[in-house]
Amino acid sequence: MRTFLTILSGAASGLLLTLGFAPFDQAWAGWIFLVPLALTVMLRCRSWRGSLAAGYVFGVTHFATSLFWLTNASVLGWAALTLYLGLYFAVWTWLWWWLTATLTVMTNSARNFSLIIGGASAWVLLEWLRGTLFTGFPWNQLGVTQHGVIGLIQSAEFGGVLLISWLVTLGNLALTLLTLRLWKEIRLRQMARARWEFTLSLAIIGVTFALGVRGLFKKPEYVNTLRYLAVQPNFPNDPWAPGATVSEALAKMHVLSVSGLSPAPADVDLVIWPETPVGGALYANPGFPTVLRALTEQRPVAWLLGSNWHTVSDIYNSALLYNAGQSSPDMYFKNHLVPFGEYTPLKKIFPWILKLTPVGIDFSAGTDAVPLTLTAPRLKIAPLICFEDTLARQARKAARHNPNLFINLTNDGWFKDSAASAQHLHNAIFRAVENRLPLLRVTNSGVTVEISERGVVRKVLRDAAGHTFTTGVMFGELPIPLSRETLYQRHGDWIVGMSAMLFLLISVEKVIRNGLDTKLLTSEERNKNK
Repeated sequence: MRTFLTILSGAASGLLLTLGFAPFDQAWAGWIFLVPLALTVMLRCRSWRGSLAAGYVFGVTHFATSLFWLTNASVLGWAALTLYLGLYFAVWTWLWWWLTATLTVMTNSARNFSLIIGGASAWVLLEWLRGTLFTGFPWNQLGVTQHGVIGLIQSAEFGGVLLISWLVTLGNLALTLLTLRLWKEIRLRQMARARWEFTLSLAIIGVTFALGVRGLFKKPEYVNTLRYLAVQPNFPNDPWAPGATVSEALAKMHVLSVSGLSPAPADVDLVIWPETPVGGALYANPGFPTVLRALTEQRPVAWLLGSNWHTVSDIYNSALLYNAGQSSPDMYFKNHLVPFGEYTPLKKIFPWILKLTPVGIDFSAGTDAVPLTLTAPRLKIAPLICFEDTLARQARKAARHNPNLFINLTNDGWFKDSAASAQHLHNAIFRAVENRLPLLRVTNSGVTVEISERGVVRKVLRDAAGHTFTTGVMFGELPIPLSRETLYQRHGDWIVGMSAMLFLLISVEKVIRNGLDTKLLTSEERNKNK
């Protein structure tokens, strides 16, 4: 019965956490999801094996449900990724069990607060490791559950999305220990005592929230405006079957662009196409020069598009910027490639891995993130391709070159009309706040959107029924703020270093305390024997 309850609590916490992400978007779930598991581990777990099992159920339940959209591309890949990612949650649950295993006095607020800090720090360390190890998978970090809480996420400019994750975990564990204290006091009929650990945790969350909100009351200083036309062709994608040809894609996006330019309420500075929806080299198609002339030579408009780019020995997933009258593009080569989507790791050693991916070729990775320069108006664009806008370190790398805005070219069509596109958007919002730069996202299908430097979604491409999975164009006038360096740009994920130090100190204190308690018990037993 004890084991069943522990496993059940893991599944409950996993499902609660899934509620925090799209398509459910219940931000409140992010603040309570750990309570069932953390409480049950403290009250019911008697061994490290039980904590690992409960944590693994927790992780597998969450990732299996929140990443179910991956089955549109590969069921086997979804299963393998779920089983791998579950390990991180298993390790966290074991660490929480270890921190609280010998806890007997719940009335010691200082000790309780150290547990809360230790648990939150362990969560951030493992979340950072998940986003780094084996090229990293930082998708849906805990802080992303708060993407719609605009006041709270402003704090990401100080410590990134991981700072938000730390605060949310802090709140979960403070609520866990408050619940346990209240339950014990009621059960034992004890007088209520001051619960300073809960008050102090709320104070930390409140102060950080207030510091972030302060920026919302400052009037932004804008230095320019970009008038853009975003094109969403909505090509259906099946990674295991042939789709539209390069010629068909080129023709459709050309027609959409021309039709969108004519009725635009103002002159357009930049036409933006998504990451190539057909996996081909658009620039190499015989019809490409005609489209180039039509879009860039007959009127003063620039053109940014995604295309494969071939050299003698390599293929790159690239962003190409053609300024008006320019016959050769400025180029950005995608830096961070997606395993099993753009290359197959270890395929020479383990040929069976090829069954996990539809990719027939391996792309090469770019090495720099130098912005592309738009000449009219004079702006520096930091391109992010595909899932690069979910990578805080990649956006920060690009932001070091002092761009004026991010533009993400992506193709979420592989995952059809699933929650993948919404989750992608919610992860990307934090890149805007962390670097205080506006972000334009132009997709083949899903969510083509304009995001302000404060993380506010200002404009979304929808059809008449309100659907985002549609064919169409979106005209917008994006205000460009005065660029400034944020604390996150300067110092990156300092919260990880702080968490490592705090967890180490709390762990050492626990080991020393346990040693002293053991000596004291041994001494008492000897005195009794005498």
